[in-house]
Order: sequence, then structure tokens, then C-alpha cells
Amino acid sequence: MNKSILVCLAIFVFLGCSKTQKTTTQKSDVFDKTEIKKSMIKALEWQEAHPIFAIHPTDWTNGAYYTGVARAHKTTKDMMYMAALKNQAVRNHWQTFTRMHHADDVAISYSYLYIAMTDKRKNFVDLEPTKKFLDAHLYEDDQWKAGTDKSKMGKTILWWWCDALFMAPPVINLYAKHTNQPKYLEDMHQFYMETYNQLY
Repeated sequence: MNKSILVCLAIFVFLGCSKTQKTTTQKSDVFDKTEIKKSMIKALEWQEAHPIFAIHPTDWTNGAYYTGVARAHKTTKDMMYMAALKNQAVRNHWQTFTRMHHADDVAISYSYLYIAMTDKRKNFVDLEPTKKFLDAHLYEDDQWKAGTDKSKMGKTILWWWCDALFMAPPVINLYAKHTNQPKYLEDMHQFYMETYNQLY
């Protein structure tokens, strides 16, 4: 009796494994590049028609989103992504968000810099608002840099939260490369190390 149960169980497991193998083989076309690209464009079109942001179209949520759109364009070369980048930049008048000491508020400039470095037209991109932000962000005094905010959140350095490293440094890196001004990289490294040392 026990032997019969074991044989039935073995047959059931064997048949189950072979069915799983067939299903996995059949699903391999889910990773078809053409289908992935179509799905990506469909997602882009939906997001552009239904914009979502926390406070303002130039805040960190759109900064993160349009960084992804720029990376999608870089990978696929599909002009739908570039059109979305240019449209939002023009709508935003190439502006950052308003808190000059807050790394989140310059993340949107990644998309502006990407356009400037990719587009062939001269004087299409206005990087003056980005420069103004970066100069104030890096070189003007504020209570975070001064270490005078003694709240429990540790706001004693410029980039006191880990996400800040996604927001400002990529923009500073692109700006320094695009304008050939390595001083921005040196200062970025200083603030990066402050964050690193506080986190680790």
C-alpha cells in the first residue's frame, strides 16, 4: 500500500515538473524586445496623459520619473521619450523647484542636461536656472551645512538623507561634464563623503 502511494506521488511530481517546464518554455516570448518596447511606450503615453507629482511639476517625483525617461531614450533611441523630455522642460521653463538647499529640487535638471547633451540644436536648452540652483546649493550657507539643525533627523549636513545621493549628484556630475567645470565634482565629492560617513 505504501509502495503504491509512493509510486503515485512520484508520477504526480514527475508530471508536474514536466508541465512546469513546458509552461516556462512557452512564456519565454514574454521577454521579446519588441513587446517590451511597445509596453514601455504604452506606459510612457499613459504617464504623460496622467501626470503625478507630489507638490509641483519640477519636484523630485518628476525629477526621478524624467531621469527614467532619459535613460529609456538613451537605451532605445525612441524619439517618443525625447519628445516627452522636451515637452516637460519647455512647460517647466527649464526651472528647478524652489528650495535651493534641498537636493530633491534639482533632480528635474537631469532631464534638462540630458537634452542639452543629446540634442543637436544650439541654445535650445536653458541651463541658467540649473546653474543658479547648483551655485546656491553648493556655495551658499544654510542651516544644514552649518550643522545648526539639531533635530532628531540628523540634518547637520547638506545631504542628510540617503535619497539625496540620487537627486543632486547625478545632476552635478552631468553639469560639470557638460560645462567642463570640474570644481563642481570636487564639491560634490565633499558633500557625498559627508553623507557616506553619516550613513556608514
